[in-house]
Amino acid sequence: MTRIEIVDEMLDRYEAAVEELAFVSATTQHDATRVGAIRTRLDAMEAQANLLVVVVCFRVTWACLGPISR
Repeated sequence: MTRIEIVDEMLDRYEAAVEELAFVSATTQHDATRVGAIRTRLDAMEAQANLLVVVVCFRVTWACLGPISR
């Protein structure tokens, strides 16, 4: 599995978690469960955003470094 495939898989998993938590928060009758699902959903969205930031920063840094000779 390539790095890009790994990142894509991680993003897909975060997205699935966000969607599932949205469903739980929208359908539960229990207030504490709703609040927990919303908080956890926000945590998953933050982790997803952080992953994207790291990937973009890595790509920009790598592009600025140019070819590395050994």
